[in-house]
Amino acid sequence: MFLPNDGVRMRRSLAVTVAIASLFTLSTAVPAGATDTTQATAGLIARVAPDQGDVLVGQLTDDGVAVEFEGGVVSVPIDAQSAVVLADTKIGDELKVSLPAELVVEDGRVAEDGTIVYDGADASAAVQVLEDGSTRLQTITNSATGPHEFTYTFGDNVRPVEGEGGRIELLADYGGVAMVVAHVDEAWANDADGDAVPTSYRVEGDALVHVVEPAADTQYPVVADPKVTRTWWNTTVYFNRNETATMAFTAGGIAAMAALIPDVTISKIVAAGAGVSSAYIGLIFNRNKCLKFEYYAHAANVWQEYAGAEAGGYCR
Repeated sequence: MFLPNDGVRMRRSLAVTVAIASLFTLSTAVPAGATDTTQATAGLIARVAPDQGDVLVGQLTDDGVAVEFEGGVVSVPIDAQSAVVLADTKIGDELKVSLPAELVVEDGRVAEDGTIVYDGADASAAVQVLEDGSTRLQTITNSATGPHEFTYTFGDNVRPVEGEGGRIELLADYGGVAMVVAHVDEAWANDADGDAVPTSYRVEGDALVHVVEPAADTQYPVVADPKVTRTWWNTTVYFNRNETATMAFTAGGIAAMAALIPDVTISKIVAAGAGVSSAYIGLIFNRNKCLKFEYYAHAANVWQEYAGAEAGGYCR
């Protein structure tokens, strides 16, 4: 089973506690003039990127910048070889997102608006934590000869799956239980004039490739962005055919299934729906479909059927 989530709106809870000048001292391997370049990149993003909310400025840490929320924290490294970490403190796990392998960039600098910029000759990267708790991982291609495909990975046991409307779900393996721990919004890319550039995602095994396809009249630099949002509550639990059969035809039904789940939090969510009729589940199974459970922290829970491509074809 796995659990895609609709996401949690998180409030801004951290004031700026460190001067920007102090953040600039985190890396000594940055050439002269990097501050101007950093500010120029942040200004470009502010001008051409879709308005998705305010960029937050976080606290200085030993190796980067951390932005805290109720139940979570995003840690952005200064070292370009390290991963951005989206930690969910409610369940104690982390999602790691690496900067694209195609980039050759310097260590990060923090712009006045909170954008962390990693400068490069052919292309740069920039990370922004937004007021709703989502994280934008942007690439800035400087010319037509620069890279136009960008490969993202998400740490051990996490793989991307195509969702609806161009969205990507990130599935994590929890001891045999698959759960969607984040989603990636539909791809976008804009040129220096703010005009849209054709772009899409391609899933390659455990990696997500962001493809940008400029035209002859595209004005550089081009800014492109996967936006990643951690998800947890307002959850849908998907059961495959074998799990649907277990709940339909085994004594104890859903309670028996919940007892088999190793993760305690997920087990409790499944057990919350134990009142559904096994006969109803049996009807779903006999229609060659599978069961899904929509769990809401502050609303009624719903049991439904699904099949086909939904949940990455998990009903099998």
